[in-house]
Amino acid sequence: MFDSLRFRNFRLLWLGSVFCYGGHWVQQATLGWVAYELTGSGSLLGLIMGIRAVPILLLAPIAGAVADRHNRRNLLAGTQLIFIVTTTAIGAAIALGALKTWHLFAYVLCTGVAHVFDRTSRQAIISDLVPSGSIINAVALSNIVFSLMRVVSPAIAGYLLVWVGAAGNFFAQCAFYGMGMFTLLLIRPPERAEAPPKGSMWSSIGDGIRHVMSDPTTRMVVLFTAVPFLLLTPIWSTLLPVFARDVFDAGPQALGWLFAAVGSGGLAGGLLSAAFARTERIGWLQIGMHVLFCVSLLGVALAPSLPVALPFVFIAGVAEIMTATVGQTILQVSAPSHMRGRVLSLLQLNPALISIGSIIAGSGADLLGARGISALNGVLALIIGAGLVLASPALRNLRLSHYTRRPD
Repeated sequence: MFDSLRFRNFRLLWLGSVFCYGGHWVQQATLGWVAYELTGSGSLLGLIMGIRAVPILLLAPIAGAVADRHNRRNLLAGTQLIFIVTTTAIGAAIALGALKTWHLFAYVLCTGVAHVFDRTSRQAIISDLVPSGSIINAVALSNIVFSLMRVVSPAIAGYLLVWVGAAGNFFAQCAFYGMGMFTLLLIRPPERAEAPPKGSMWSSIGDGIRHVMSDPTTRMVVLFTAVPFLLLTPIWSTLLPVFARDVFDAGPQALGWLFAAVGSGGLAGGLLSAAFARTERIGWLQIGMHVLFCVSLLGVALAPSLPVALPFVFIAGVAEIMTATVGQTILQVSAPSHMRGRVLSLLQLNPALISIGSIIAGSGADLLGARGISALNGVLALIIGAGLVLASPALRNLRLSHYTRRPD
């Protein structure tokens, strides 16, 4: 299950991801608290937290082209430096009592830019650090870190706010990013066999887009993985408080149980992804996880009580991470090495879909109720997924050995 950790360079990348994602999730939890305390406005809070989607939408293809042209280890170290500088500045502004609302907007935009380049390069460098037979396991272990930090870090953020205050919390985030940068600088990646793309940056981006549009497997995986981010994942990011308070007639403790179930499911999904790392019919694994995600959401929508809903929420967390992991894995092994960064960068657009999906989920909850919009989204995702699978044989016929030459 932990096969890829045998390789020193990937082990360092994995450890650096612990610190980087730890800092990111502590930042997410703390930023919401600081923003609401400063503004007292729910609308401004939503705008501050949501503006991160702007750099993703504008820069994801550019981040992929940059990752294919330059040293990915150095790009990652550069993003950590941006995190350190901007986070230190916000911590200092809080400590001096000089924090303004526009500071938070600027901070989210700057770190959002760094995050786009960080995620793209962090995914693309995996194939530089492990042999092809270990790529799937390495992707799964990387997503385990992401899920684990998503569960653990908000609790860390809460304790830091109590112990050292908001300013100290931001300085602690700097320590996370500093350790991440230190481990990255210890990596000694091998020389990449392929030459950097020729021509301008824009021609490189165009080449990547043309490859995605012309390759059936890549095109299908990009479309298939986008559906959950638009219709399913926003239910967790938007409507769980509504389920806790209005649907199940419970309080904050119920919300905590729901979030814990999602996070625990995500961690379990990461472990299962590592266990299923060499599944030959990986396309059917992707299809199966999509169906499980949709069905679990329908289970939550129909659950008569919180205890009945929690197992479905846990299963949805499992399916969410496995769906994302398998999709990323397929793109890792199927993309030509000289444009892997450009192909993987398209996955960075998926988080932006969550923002759009959150608007749909929130508006739908007002019209149909939380149960109604959740059931509708689950059915729509199931129908769209079935339509994509029937329209193209790319996922149905996909074999892992086509790319790794290592049949299950």
